[in-house]
Parts: sequence; structure tokens; C-alpha cells
Amino acid sequence: MKVKKVVFILLAVIVLGGVIGFFGYKYFINKNFTPTAVVTPTPTPKLPKPEDFQWGINTTPNGLGDYNPEKWQIQLDIAKKLGVEWVRFAWEWQDGDNVFNRENAVLAALWQNGFNVMMVLEPRPGWENADTYKEGYELAKSVSSYYKGKIPLYQIVNEGDAMTVKSQTSSGEKTTDYDPVKYTKIKNFLEGASKGLKEGDPAAKTIITTVCTQTGYLDLVASDANIKFDYIGMDWYNWCDPIGSKKGDDGKTLTVTKLKSYGKPMIITENNAWPSMDPATRRSDIVDENLQASTITDTAEWAYANKDWVKGYYVFSLFDDKFSDSPLYFGIYGSERQGVSISSVPTVAKKAYTTYQAIIKKYSK
Repeated sequence: MKVKKVVFILLAVIVLGGVIGFFGYKYFINKNFTPTAVVTPTPTPKLPKPEDFQWGINTTPNGLGDYNPEKWQIQLDIAKKLGVEWVRFAWEWQDGDNVFNRENAVLAALWQNGFNVMMVLEPRPGWENADTYKEGYELAKSVSSYYKGKIPLYQIVNEGDAMTVKSQTSSGEKTTDYDPVKYTKIKNFLEGASKGLKEGDPAAKTIITTVCTQTGYLDLVASDANIKFDYIGMDWYNWCDPIGSKKGDDGKTLTVTKLKSYGKPMIITENNAWPSMDPATRRSDIVDENLQASTITDTAEWAYANKDWVKGYYVFSLFDDKFSDSPLYFGIYGSERQGVSISSVPTVAKKAYTTYQAIIKKYSK
């Protein structure tokens, strides 16, 4: 492997930890709860047609700092102007009787604004030491039964390949590339969540994701009869090279040929350009706007051109994550932090926002 490629992969791994954290949710000690009544939105959720292509965006209710309804509506207004009809974000547990309170308000606002939801269900921090089957089952069943008929698509675990791969510089194409102990823990969560979802909302569809060429993870998942899923999810960043022409370790087989072999439709769940080192500032967390726009354009166009098999495309993400210990700057819309507070306000659309907006408009006529 060339040195330049190894450097890119190592950078990707560093940033990937933050990406996974973007989908993390808080877990509190008190998990015995009595759900409050579901907020019934008007109009009721718009269920997608099977043939519809999903134009989507990744975000979080905390995208502009600590959640409040006003900040969330600002995000939704910007997403509506973008033209997307799907929003992907992670479930967040909250304490005691508040378990569903925030999510009720978050989801009601999404539905009232005409968005469909891809909900990500993750194992809690410290998953290596948990009974992951039990946690997967309880989380999936409680959420899916509570929102039965309202959330059409659930993702089980975000990038389980990245959580279990032995070497961050391997292609991840072989099943032996994954730590068997860690994979067993993730497998148990996937099995439990798969069962819980089918019991809680049999009509809901499920998606399992991987990154770039790490199809060995999908081989492991697909070989398990106890893990039921309907879509393959692909997180594809520019360091992976153009998706349509990427080849595996043998230098001959296209990665997309391997992905098609599972016999399931695919959704591109994350796409963007990776941050690169700015020689002037020495910062390695900023995404070049021109590269970001061209990456999104090329991948979105490819996805729609292959819509007989690729059923959706999601950009990561709407706003920068400026509030964690390791901030990420993948946002396609600018924001400005207000002093030292955990709060920010939108500024102006980046080039990638207007580019993506134009693509959606072009194919939504």
C-alpha cells in the first residue's frame, strides 16, 4: 500500500471516531421508564413509496448546540430549502420518564415539516462489556413499537466494521480482517435489534452499514440467519476513490460488483470529502469547499444514475459539529459559535449546499 494512501486511511480513522460519536446517544442509569404519550403530528408522517429515491441529510437535534425546539426548527427550515425529504440521526436515550419526551418533540417537528426518518440505533458507550444482545433487543423493540408505523427505516449500528476491524489500514474485504471477540459483541447487538424491530414494527425496514471496501463485515453479517436486514448502507468518502470505479484487493473486481452480490438494494448513508491538512494553519479538521462540492456532485450523480439498485443518497452533514472534544467540519451550511457557549447560529450556505440543492431539484421534477 502506498504511503500516501496509508496516511489518508489513518487520518480517516482519526476523524471516523468523531463521526461515530456524532451518532452516539446518552445512556443513563435509570432505564426503567413509562413512556409518555406519542406526540401525534398533524399531518401524520408521510410514508415513502417503495420506488421513491431518498434524498437525505445527516444531522442531529444538537446540531446548533444544546437542543431546543427553536434551534431544531431553524435546522429543518434550512433542510427544507435544500430540498431533502429524509433526515438520518441517532436515537438518544434520556433519563427516566424523559426517555421519549425529547424525541417526541424532535420527531413531531420532522413529520410536521414533511420529512421521513432513518433512525440509527447504536449500542451504548462501553458496549464491549455489555450484554449487547439484550440491549439491542430492548432498545429496538421499545423504540419501534412505540413509534410503530411512523419510522419507516431503522439502521442497526453505525459502521460496525470500523468498531471491529483489526487493522485500520486493511481493506476490510476479508472476514478475517475483524476481531472475533469484538465482532461477536456487535453481532449479538445486531441479532437482538433485528428481533426487536420485527416484533415492534414488522413493517419497518432495516439497514446495515459499512465503509468503503470493508465488505468482509457484510459477509459476516449476511452469513448470520438471525440478522435480518433489507438494505446495505454505504458510508463513502473521497479517500475511498470514486465509487463506480473502485476495485478490490485483486485489482479486478469492482467494489460495487461485490456490493450487488448480496442481492439487496443499497443506500449511500454518508458522503463527503475528508478534512485535509491546511499548510498555513496546520489544521486538519477543515474540509475544502471545492473538494466537498465535487465529491458530493460526483457521488450523488452516480447514485441517481444507478437508482435501479441504489435507493438513496445522504450527505454527512448539515452543520459542523463544533461542540465535541474533537470537532468535525463536514457541514455543508456554515455556522458560527456564539462566544464560549454551547450554541451557534447559521451563517451562509457553503458551495456544497447549493450544489446538492441543484442536484435534488434537477432530479425531483
